[in-house]
Amino acid sequence: MVLTRRRGVVGILVGTMLAFVVLLFRTGAPASAATTWNPGDVFVAVGNGSYNVYNNAGVFKQTITSPLGATTTGCSFNLAGDKLYTTNWRHSLGGSIDHFDAAGNLIANLDPGVRTDWIDLAKDQKTMFYSDEVSHAVHRFDVSARSALPDFATGLPGPNTFALRLLPPGDGTGGLLVATSNAGIQRLDGSGHIVQTYNAPGETKWFAVNLDPNGTSFWSGSATTDNFYRFNIA
Repeated sequence: MVLTRRRGVVGILVGTMLAFVVLLFRTGAPASAATTWNPGDVFVAVGNGSYNVYNNAGVFKQTITSPLGATTTGCSFNLAGDKLYTTNWRHSLGGSIDHFDAAGNLIANLDPGVRTDWIDLAKDQKTMFYSDEVSHAVHRFDVSARSALPDFATGLPGPNTFALRLLPPGDGTGGLLVATSNAGIQRLDGSGHIVQTYNAPGETKWFAVNLDPNGTSFWSGSATTDNFYRFNIA
């Protein structure tokens, strides 16, 4: 069920194929740094290996950059909010997962062996769930051991797999949401099977997905119409 439809800044970001994440700390605080990341900060992928960081009033704070200098999309924080993982589409076989500390310093480039697009870090703080747009799958990678894990889901519908978000409890057992372009947004169970599909009349190329803090709904945006919507999860 569609709850709300909006047009505006978020729709513009989606329409221009940029990605963003709002920093919401669940526990802890960022490490001391010249530029401190705070709850409510917005991280916008702007390409060339870079993300612009803004406060919640829209004031620019800093740019963080990977030396690989390629396309950026998804990003995900650890539980403490002091480490940020981002994507980068230029490394070995097509992409990397870049690891930054709270000062914006690059810690490591992790190479999962396939293109990386949208990512979400599980609550174990080492299992990264990610999409690559073109293989109709949700992959997993152990960022601690730096090794690939079995795919979470394969054979997903639609021409592309874009944004994904883990559902509570955040370890994959509760499933996840994934945008599958023209095929809508899919809810997968803990075994990676589709249990529900969300869509809206006239919309195509579902691209962005973010959970609402109310815990019962989520937001998704179209990269073709610049509209974004809130859906009930159940």
